[in-house]
Amino acid sequence: NSVLKELVFGKNSESPEEHFIDCVCELVRSIGHTLDSTPQGKDMIDFLMRRLKDLRQEDQYSTRVKLKMLDLLELRSNGWVQKQFKDTAKKVAEVREEAAKESRNERAGREKQFFNVAVAGARPAHVKAIIVRSKLQKAAERQAQDQEERAREAARPATALDVKALRRVLSYFGDEDCTGVDALAADFEGLKLTGEAAGQAA
Repeated sequence: NSVLKELVFGKNSESPEEHFIDCVCELVRSIGHTLDSTPQGKDMIDFLMRRLKDLRQEDQYSTRVKLKMLDLLELRSNGWVQKQFKDTAKKVAEVREEAAKESRNERAGREKQFFNVAVAGARPAHVKAIIVRSKLQKAAERQAQDQEERAREAARPATALDVKALRRVLSYFGDEDCTGVDALAADFEGLKLTGEAAGQAA
């Protein structure tokens, strides 16, 4: 955010130099689609597009840079979809699939396309895979920690209920002749509480 603002405003909020505009256009072309997919990033892209529209009206920039800004504005308005006239390396299965698609288009009477389309600035598939693996790894670590905690809880030695001590405590709150204390202690013992639960209950 701060880097982009510094590039499009230059020093002291003046018009930036041409090479700054070049940097902005290349950077936004690379990350624009990803930024545009989040609310905060969309606000930033909206701000940049307005700024580039203003900068295109200034006379200090060359035609090349003005056209570069225009290309970026149009790219954003087209949903970051751009034409690719140069094919990239493909797998055999992809080549066969494209050949079959072209054959179907020819039979349907559709014109042959001499370019491909791609989303500029889309997060690469391998980056998405890394993020997914990282999330799965963190989830597995949390699950392992939970299991270890449950195992430690289960391994803690159980503390038997001290019935004699309980009878003494209850006798302080009973009647003078301690009637009902034995029955209350027996009921409490019948709960079969152990460990921390027995202490808290007592």
